[in-house]
Amino acid sequence: MGKDWEFVILVFGGLVAAVFLLPALLPELAAAAIAKLLSWQVVVPSAEALVSIPATGVGFDLPRLLVGVGVLLLVVCAGRVFMTRGAQA
Repeated sequence: MGKDWEFVILVFGGLVAAVFLLPALLPELAAAAIAKLLSWQVVVPSAEALVSIPATGVGFDLPRLLVGVGVLLLVVCAGRVFMTRGAQA
């Protein structure tokens, strides 16, 4: 596996770990972040969610999941283009 994939796995693994560990480690910060994300309509209450984030009471419904996947695809494609152009220089 190349260094690029190791970096991608590290970043996404870190994000997943943060999603699951942040509420357990920093409850006050997590509660404030959840309230802010709810007010910005980034997440929905878990009763309306298709996918719930454990121990937070919030999650993602289908439109938010689709937007998240679209953004993730754009970031991956942009990163690959950036790395390809950097390797050509």
